Amino acid sequence: MKLLFFVLMALLNNTIFAQEIKGIVFNENKLPLQGVSVYISNSLKGTTTTDKGNFLLTNLPKGNLTLVFSSIGYETFSKTIDVSNKTNEDIVVYLKLKTTELQEVTLMAYEKDGFLKWGQFFLDNFIGKMDEAADCILKNPEVLRFKKDKSTNTLIVKATKPLQIRNNALGYDITYDLEGFEYNFSNGILIYFGYQFFTEIPTKRKGKIIRWIEKRREVYTGSMMHFMRALYNNKLHEEGFIAKTIIKTKNYEKERVKKVLKTLFFQQNNKLKISLDGFEANNGDSTSYYNKIMNQPNEFAFLVNNTLTADSISTVKDINCRELHFNNHLQVTNKNKYESEKFTQQSFNNNNSTTPKQISSVIELLGSKKVNVFEKGHYFNPTELLSTGWWAWSEKIAFLLPLDYNP
Repeated sequence: MKLLFFVLMALLNNTIFAQEIKGIVFNENKLPLQGVSVYISNSLKGTTTTDKGNFLLTNLPKGNLTLVFSSIGYETFSKTIDVSNKTNEDIVVYLKLKTTELQEVTLMAYEKDGFLKWGQFFLDNFIGKMDEAADCILKNPEVLRFKKDKSTNTLIVKATKPLQIRNNALGYDITYDLEGFEYNFSNGILIYFGYQFFTEIPTKRKGKIIRWIEKRREVYTGSMMHFMRALYNNKLHEEGFIAKTIIKTKNYEKERVKKVLKTLFFQQNNKLKISLDGFEANNGDSTSYYNKIMNQPNEFAFLVNNTLTADSISTVKDINCRELHFNNHLQVTNKNKYESEKFTQQSFNNNNSTTPKQISSVIELLGSKKVNVFEKGHYFNPTELLSTGWWAWSEKIAFLLPLDYNP
C-alpha cells in the first residue's frame, strides 16, 4: 500500500510539474517589469507580473503552446514552449521598447481616415460575416492603421495597441494582439495572425448563461478545433467527420488556349475579338471552342471516394502529439453540422437546392507538409495549413473558442 501511495504521488507531482510555467520579465536595462500581461495564446490562462517581474501559470494543457508577453509601451513578445517537456529552468524574458506610433506611421505611410474606407472590409474578414458577428463589438477601432499596397494589390492592416473585442454571442471578452493582417485582392487569399486572450463576460443572468453554453456548443460542432481534437483522439468517425482525398490538377488546355490567344492578339495588332462568329485559328480551334475553354476553371478537382481514418493521415509522434500529414488536398465534412443560411447566401457554390448541405471544408498543407496536433485541438505551425470552404468562412473571431473550452 505504501509503494502504491508513493507511485501515485510521483505521478501526481510529475503531472503538476509538466503543467506549470514560471519566470521573470525584465526591460532592456535588466530591471524587472511589473504589470506585464502573460498569457497562453487562445486561452483563458493568463496572469500579470509582480513588482519583481515574476509570473506563474498553472494547470496548462500539454503540448506546444504560445506564451505571450504584452505591456503598453513595449513590443509584444511570444515564445513557443513545449509544456510536456518543461525543464526546471525559469523562463527569462527581456521586453524591448516599442517604436512610437508617429515613427510607425511615417515608415508605413498609412492612409488617412483608413477605417472609414477599409473598416467594414476588415471587420467582415476578421470578425466575420455570420449573424453572430453583429454581436461582436470592437471597442477601440481607432488603433487600427490601413495601407493599400498597389504593387502587390494587398491591403495591410496593423494595430498600435491590442484590439479589445466583446463577443456578446459567445460570452467572451477578447484581447487580440494583432501581429499582421494581409488580404490579397488578386488571389483572394487572407492571412492574419496574432495572439488572443479570453475572459468570461461576468453575468448573473441564468438565461444568458444558458444561451452562451448552447451557442458555444453549436459553434464548436464541426469546427477546426473539433476536427483536430477528434483527429488527436483517433475518433473522426465517432465525432461525425468524414475525410476524403481531393486531387487537383491544372487545366492545361486552358493554359494552352491562353497562349494561343495571346499570340493571335499580337498578330492582329492588338485588335483580336474572339467573339466574332466564324473566326478560326490555323490549328482548327474555333471561337466557340475558345470561349468554352476560357469559361472553365483554372484547375480541376477530383474527389477520391474513400473515407480516410485518422491513422491514414496522421501518425502518433509522442504521448502528447499527433502529426498530421497528407499529400494533395483533404476534404472534411461533418454529418452533424449543416451550412447556415448566411453562408449559403455568401458562398459562390451556386447551390440552388433548398435541402441543407453538410458543412464541407478543404485543407491543404504548405511548407513542410505537416503540422503537429495536440490534445486541446491546437496545432503547430498554423501558418502551414490553408483552408477553403466552411472553415475559411467560419474560423473568424465571432466563432473563436479558447483552448480551455469543453463542450
